[in-house]
Order: sequence, then C-alpha cells, then structure tokens
Amino acid sequence: MSNYQATLDAYIQHVEERANLPYAFECSGQGIDPKPIQDAATAEAILAVLQGSHEDSSDKAMDFWADAFENRIFPATEAATVKAQALEAAATGASAIQGYSALEAVSALGRMRGGKAIVSLTNLLKSSNEAVAQGAANELKSMALAYHTWEDVYNLSSDNKFAKEVVDSWAEAEWFQNGSDVPDSLEVVVCMVPEGNTEPLSPATQAHTREDLAYHSLAWMKKVDPNAIKEILALKEKHPGKTILPVFTKKAFAGSSRATGAWNTVRWFGEMKKSLPGFWWGGLVAAPVIDAKGYNALLGIETIPVQIGDGYNNLETGQIVTVNLKDGKIESTDGDNKTLAEFGLTKVERITYKAGGSSNFLSGRLLTGAIREKLGLSEYDWGIPGLLKTENGKYTAMQKLFGSKVGLPEEQGVAPGSSGLFDVDLMASQDTTGTITRLALRLLTCETFVPPVLQTLCHTSAHPKPSDVVNFETLPKFFKDREGIGLHRGDGVIHSWLKKMSALGWLIVIGDSHGRNVFGAAVPGDSLLVATAGAFGKIPYTIPKSIRVEFKGDWRKVKPRDIQLALIEKLLQEGLVDKFDEKNILNGKFVEIYGLDEMDSEQKFEIMNAMGEYGPASQWMYTPTDVAVKEVKDFIAFWEGYKGTERGDVGIQKLIDRLQAWVDNPVNMVEDEGAEYDYKLEVDLERPEPLVTLPGVTKTGKPGNSYLNVKRLSEVPANVTTEAHLEVEEGMVLSCVSRTEHFTDSMCTVMGYIEKFKKVGGDRMWYSAPTVDIEKEIRERGLVDKLRETVESAGLVFWDFMKDPYDARKSANFRWEMPGCSLCMGNQEVIDVEGAKLINGVEKVRDIRVVWGSNTRNNDGRVGPKGETFSFICDPFLATCAFLLRKPPTVAEYNELEALRDESKQKYLS
Repeated sequence: MSNYQATLDAYIQHVEERANLPYAFECSGQGIDPKPIQDAATAEAILAVLQGSHEDSSDKAMDFWADAFENRIFPATEAATVKAQALEAAATGASAIQGYSALEAVSALGRMRGGKAIVSLTNLLKSSNEAVAQGAANELKSMALAYHTWEDVYNLSSDNKFAKEVVDSWAEAEWFQNGSDVPDSLEVVVCMVPEGNTEPLSPATQAHTREDLAYHSLAWMKKVDPNAIKEILALKEKHPGKTILPVFTKKAFAGSSRATGAWNTVRWFGEMKKSLPGFWWGGLVAAPVIDAKGYNALLGIETIPVQIGDGYNNLETGQIVTVNLKDGKIESTDGDNKTLAEFGLTKVERITYKAGGSSNFLSGRLLTGAIREKLGLSEYDWGIPGLLKTENGKYTAMQKLFGSKVGLPEEQGVAPGSSGLFDVDLMASQDTTGTITRLALRLLTCETFVPPVLQTLCHTSAHPKPSDVVNFETLPKFFKDREGIGLHRGDGVIHSWLKKMSALGWLIVIGDSHGRNVFGAAVPGDSLLVATAGAFGKIPYTIPKSIRVEFKGDWRKVKPRDIQLALIEKLLQEGLVDKFDEKNILNGKFVEIYGLDEMDSEQKFEIMNAMGEYGPASQWMYTPTDVAVKEVKDFIAFWEGYKGTERGDVGIQKLIDRLQAWVDNPVNMVEDEGAEYDYKLEVDLERPEPLVTLPGVTKTGKPGNSYLNVKRLSEVPANVTTEAHLEVEEGMVLSCVSRTEHFTDSMCTVMGYIEKFKKVGGDRMWYSAPTVDIEKEIRERGLVDKLRETVESAGLVFWDFMKDPYDARKSANFRWEMPGCSLCMGNQEVIDVEGAKLINGVEKVRDIRVVWGSNTRNNDGRVGPKGETFSFICDPFLATCAFLLRKPPTVAEYNELEALRDESKQKYLS
C-alpha cells in the first residue's frame, strides 16, 4: 500500500466517523460534514486518484474523490495551493484531472475565491489558448479578493488584451454591479429563539472546537434547549424549499465578541456556499436589536440582519409570513397582509449583500479604488454615506483621530454617522478567538499581514485542553508565517502586551470584547473584523457620538481602579445606568478622557482596560506628546530585546519601524474648543474610601451579570441582602490590569498578616501575573519564595506552577499561577460544590462561593460554578484585605491593613 493510500484511508475514516458521530446524532439526529481539507498531503493524494497516478483500493467511487477535491478544500491553505497549481496545469494542458476540461479547470479556479487561485488565473491570461485566457479574464473580473495581487494584472494590461479587460472591469466595479440585489420579498417560516446572548450560541466551554465550525455548531442553544437544532430541522423537513427565519426574543449576539455566535446561527438557517466547506451563507436573522459584533459578522457572510423591536411578540414558531424587504415589514400571509413587525434596511446593508458580504465589499472597494487611482479616474460612487462634517466645523479628539485614518488633515475630523474605510495601525488576536481569526484570514485568502499583528496564547495557557496544546504550536506559527508576532504559552495577557505596542493617534483592532489601549483608540471586534484589519490594514467603520469625561482632583491620591469605578458611581448618581439591565450612556459611544495627563501609561491602562466592560465603542485618553514620546521610545527598546526569541523577528521589526516613524513625527489629537459631545461628565476624585463592584443579583437571589453595581466600601454590607455573601472565601490578584505594584502590595501584606496572626481568614488566594516580564521581576525580588516560606510556616499549603506537581494544586491555600487570562476567564478548576471539602480541613457543604478579586468581569459562572459564585470586583489590595479578614473590611480596618502593608514592604523588599 502506497503512502497515498494510507492518506486516503485516513480521510475516508474521518468522513465516516463524522457521518456517524454520536454527539451529532444526539444534537441533530444526523451526522456532520468532514473537516475542510487544509494539508497538502491529503490534497495530493486525492489529486493522484483524479489524475490516474494512483489507483484507490477502497470502495469509494470516483465521485467521492471529485467532490472532496472540488468542495472540501479550504482557501489559503497548503491544500489550496496544491489545488490551484493542479487546475492551472489542467487549464494549460500540461496535465489532466478527471472531470475537468481546460475551461472547467478555469471555472474551478474562479470558485476558489482568491489566494493562489488568483496567481494561477493571472498566469492563464497569457495562455496561447484564447478561450482559456478569456475564461481566466472572466473569472478574475468577479474576484473582489484580488486586491493584494491587482498590480500583476495591471502590469500585464499594457500589452495583454485579456488583462486590459480585467482592469477595465475592476475599474467599473463589475464584480459589484453583477451581484444580486436584496429581493423585494421572501416567504419564510418563523422559528423563535428564546435567547440572544452569545454564550448559548457559541459556548465558552466549546471554545476549543470553534475552528471546526460543523462540530462547534452542534452546541448552538444546547444549554437552553437540547432539542433546538432538531426542531429547526423538523421545520425544514415540513416546509421543503422555504427559508427558515430565526427570530430572537432578546438582543441578539450580546456579550462576548464571538463571530461564531452569528456563524452558528446561520449554520442552521443558511446554506453552504459552493467550494467553501464549513461555512454557511445567506438567509435572514431577526431580533429586537442585533449587537454590533454579531451584526458585522452577519454582514460578512451575506446574511440580512432584520431588527424588529417589539414586533417579535407577534410571531411564533411555525408561522408562515412574508418578509417585505422592499418596504421593511413582516406581513401575515392569511390574505389580509397585516403588518406584524417593521424594520429598516440601510443602504450599507443592501450594498454589502449585493457585494457578496462585507469582507468581499471591503476588498472590492480597495481593488476598484486602487485601479481607478492608477488610471486617473475619480472615486467610484458606491451610493453609501461617506465622510460627514459637523455643522460648526469643530471636532473632538477621537473624531480627528479617525479623520486622520482616511487621510484628512490633522485639524479636520469626521462627524458622527460618517462611514468609511479607516487605516489600522495594529491588530491583535488572542487564542480562544484566534482559531476563528485564523479561519477568517484563510477565508480572506490572507498570506501577508499589512499592519503589525500580535497573536497571544493567554486565555488557555494555565489549564489547557488537548486541542489548546495543539494551538500552542500552530497558532503562533500561522501568524509568524504571515509576518506577525506570535507569543509563547506563559507569555501572558493580550492587553498587557498591547500597552507596549502603540502610539498616540493609532487605530488598534483587538479580538477581545474588552480590548482597550492607552495610546490611540482600540476597537474591539469579532474575528472577521479582526481578520479584515490584519489582511487589508483597513476596517469599515461608522463613527458614533462622543462622551467627554474629565476627572477633577489629585489622581495621585486615588488608586486607578477606584478612578475607573468612580466614573460608574457618577453615572449611577446621575441616573445614566441601569445596573441590572446593563444599559449605560457609555455603551456604543466614543469615550474621551481628560484630567489624568501626567499619569503613566501603566496606570492609565488599568483604568482604560477595565472600562471596556461598560461597552464603549472605543476610548481615548489625553496624554501630553512629550510624555508619550518618552514611553514609546521605551516600547521600542522593550521590543528590541525580544528579537531572536522566536516570537517573530519580521513582525517585531514591522512594529518597531511603525513606532519609530511615530517618534520621528509624533501625532497627538486635541479637541477643538466648541466641539460637540453627546454628554459631558465631571468626576470628583476626592475619594473618602475605596469602591467595589457588587455582583448582580436576580430576583431569585442567584448571581446575575453586572459590571455596574458600584458601591463605596462602607456601603457594601447594607447592599448585600444575603448575610452569607459577606463571608469571603477566596481572593484573586490577577488579570490584564494588574501591575508589579499590585503583587508586591498584596504579597507583603499577606506575609505581614500571617507573621502577626499565624493564619488567614479566607480559604484560597489566587495569584497570576499578567505577563512573563512581571512574573520574572517578582521572582527576582524573591517574593514568591518568601511568600511560600511564610505560608507554609503557618501550616498552610502553597502551590507554584513552576516548581510543584500539577496535581498538587487542588489542596493549595495559595496558588501562584502561570501568566495569562485563565483565572479571569474562569478556566480554573470548578469547585465541586456538592461534595466540597474546604481546604482548611473542615467538612462543610456550601451552596455559594464568595470571591473578591481584581478581575475585569463578574458575570455569573465566570469564576466559579454558575449560579453558585458571587464575585466582587475591586482594587487588588482591597481584594487581599477582604480575603485576609474573610469579610469586607471596614474603612478603619482597611486603613490598618494599609499601615501593615507599608511596614511589610519595608521589611520584605529591602
């Protein structure tokens, strides 16, 4: 048996396993498609069968292998390269593939969307066979993803008539003009979806399966209704040929920025696109409101988002209705044409649909724009809102920043409502979304990044699943191969690295829901938007309104976390937030911050990143130019030190070059006097005591989601309705906003307390540095070893991930974890509440866990069992105090522990 046969047999086995997967039958009553083919070996083996150089000894018909070659190979992979080269050879007659004539091979190259297929089609423009050359030209005319290789075609056009046809077609945007318009109406069958949050649509527990879309989609709504998928399939069977319309009864795709929440939805309601395995396309999705992240993900795959407000109340599963897309109505089909719901489709939505999706539209706009500029033609009129001006000609700093990203002079900005393609200075991706970003980059046929790009392994590093271990090797390599920076396991948190990667006036796109930065403006995005930023160096964006926040008072006397929480306290005082419904005036707006001018970037970052939980579209904080220049020079020196460490020297140099270019010509936006804001806030920093974010509590007393339930320390007991929730069992000093000072303060206080009292009040304290550099600094000071010695002297258990067996961690009172996001993400081991044995040896079953920590979010189930853990968020030192006392400290106790901290620091840091 040849090597080809072994590869073929392995593929057959995989296909059959997927067709008979028990979990798939449990969820949907049927098997699922095989994974898309990405490796060269499988593509070469299948090609050998189709070319007759290998006789398959299995019982599979030739149609099976022809389908695999045509429909199972994913774009921008090694397998796609094999396929493109083989089809090019078939088109020239250099070799043959069963089922493909020369012209059919050309057509198949066109169905590959882009990447190496465009290179092959460009080569075929020079074919002596005019039919082949004409066929190649016809395919290239429709390929909007040719943006990265358009110059090759342009350079041929001076003496190649087929290349000239393509160039002229691209200039007139025929790829767009020949697209299908949104239909006037569709008769659909309603399927009500009693959810909306991204979590049940793309569960965090299945993050390791996200890149395998067919498998991951099986988890869609399973937590809410195990029969949800079967009910959809039953509707399809009952109404063959009709579109099934999912109607969410809550805001759709709210929560974490997972494109897979939208993709999984379309998986069950859309259709598979030819030659694009694993992706489903098209259809409609309706909801009262559709969150921006999910909205953008839908537009990316040519799905029409229909926002119907309270109209969902008039719809029910199984109901046949007409979606009047021309007039924006959902109407009954019983003869009276009664309007059941209303909506509106924007020009952007209609145009992106016609273009074949927003990613296709972006690439095509760039392609047509580049060609027209080369030909000396005016800008193409796409018929969408462009860049708008304010009535008084005055602009905020953020409006100017975005104006600079479309080439406007520094003093000119763009008004709210402006739509455009904005230049991106930096893109960043993390591991739980990075696999989907990798998938999206392949979808966009990206082979080289335009801006500097960072990929981290922070979310899964501490307690990985087998698939995570595979990603530790493959994700960094994928990004480094495309001239990005690929960090290692244990290097730490995406946001903590990014604070050393940007300059004033930069636009940064981050694949994380609370991704923010200090210098410049960071936009959090789903994987498709992040991939777009990396592949094209631009993103489509619509400018929101701005809110101005000015902090008054001496910020040096206040901890950064308390400054951040003081803003929420102010919003609560002015009635600008609903702490239970998570609505606040910052949501979806630019937030522009003043009053902290000389604060260093580490402290500013602590404020900015934690604020990301409140849902601003982006944030910006004023920093004097000289302060920023000094820090950016330090960033350059920092990254010079990482050359030669296998993190991606080409990507590091690309970042250094861009940072140095800013230092040589620093840009710093300043608001105009008279600039208009949606709202202005002044926040007093005369803080008499620390602030705390209490966990949200539902009407039944169970934990709920709340980042906005902020109280002063002295107010906590009166605002905690259940006395048991005041018994603090665990403490956490960790997360992306932690600094070296937080760890030294906490560790020295713990050591001083144990030395004085020979015990601690809480059961378990978790520590995790945000980056390997901070981890190294703390160890070099000897603090980890000193803490272990002090803890063990009191008869308590200490676990250090670098020195102790992994299995010994469970009994530890103090755990020093690997740098990363694992604890904030809730990836630490879930406490077995039913059979809990408290680690101080006392047998006791508790139905709650109370945690005080410096993590960035406290939604239910995040840092412990769902419905059983109450998480309080505060400054790391206050979290340490609550842990030591096993209760929220009084203000006097807090002050006493501050004095103990200062004494202990003198002793342990000397």
